[in-house]
Amino acid sequence: MKGLSYVQKTAIPYLILLALSLASISVTTTVFFDQFVLSNLQKELISETTLAAESLEDNPFLTEIDDEAKHIAEITSNRVTIILADGTVIGESDRSALGMDN
Repeated sequence: MKGLSYVQKTAIPYLILLALSLASISVTTTVFFDQFVLSNLQKELISETTLAAESLEDNPFLTEIDDEAKHIAEITSNRVTIILADGTVIGESDRSALGMDN
């Protein structure tokens, strides 16, 4: 059985090093991207929730909450459910709040 040629002796360690480098770059990029996406999602949710809270502050008697939920949903392009502290659903953008279980 012949030994490895000079090219094989030098190429194999470099290929292993290349594979390890690509794997570490892949893991690092994935972790960074996940953190970036989660951070942006958190900021978006906070701003949309703040918008909804300020919009509801102008309506102290809780009239037409379903309409307000639909309006907020149009602005944010998300489904909006408005829930009281006791868990009662009082506003819903996609369905009538009256039909909800809570």
